[in-house]
Amino acid sequence: MPDSFNISGKIYEMKDYIFKSDLVVKYGTAAMTDSLSRQRAGHMSHHNHGKYTLHVLRDTILQGRQLRFQSFNNYRARFNLPPYKTFEELTGETKMAAELERLYGDVDAVEMFVGMLLEKRRRRALFGSTIVDMGAPFSVKGLLANPICSPMYWRPSTFGGERGFEIVKTATLEKLFCANIKGKCPLVSLQVPEYVEGDTDEANNFDFRPRDEL
Repeated sequence: MPDSFNISGKIYEMKDYIFKSDLVVKYGTAAMTDSLSRQRAGHMSHHNHGKYTLHVLRDTILQGRQLRFQSFNNYRARFNLPPYKTFEELTGETKMAAELERLYGDVDAVEMFVGMLLEKRRRRALFGSTIVDMGAPFSVKGLLANPICSPMYWRPSTFGGERGFEIVKTATLEKLFCANIKGKCPLVSLQVPEYVEGDTDEANNFDFRPRDEL
């Protein structure tokens, strides 16, 4: 989450908008959607937690230790991803790599959640490869497991006829918002901003191998 959020020209600090769903009622869906589309969200990364959510980060790390989570590299191996051999390879830079080495000593000792926050992100992506390859398959399975996606239900009769089926097949994020907002449709956009430091094209250049070959 960003430290501040501009809604129709009024700046709200994190403490003033977090858990404040009444702001949607106050400003309306159109103004909120437009504001969300025009401002950057907070990047899920290191040194980027607001003070009002810092305790959540701390508790997440502590609970991982209490539950004896495996190391970050072990989880990569479990998902057929090559373990990182150096801290620099993990972070894609040198400053945080040196800090991690000071704290952990060995790259194989880096904790799971810490590794996810420090991992260099994929080029033109929001996250690093580990969180994508661990989380994405479960998200896709959830979608495919929905009965409405099966041949038995994915047909015009399920949606009230050909017209309804065509609406569903041509649906977009923008149409979803605009169809439920009175008046002029606001800007509806979601894009990843340009980023240079720590970028990687790992999606196209690493070799998927069975776990026993790593």
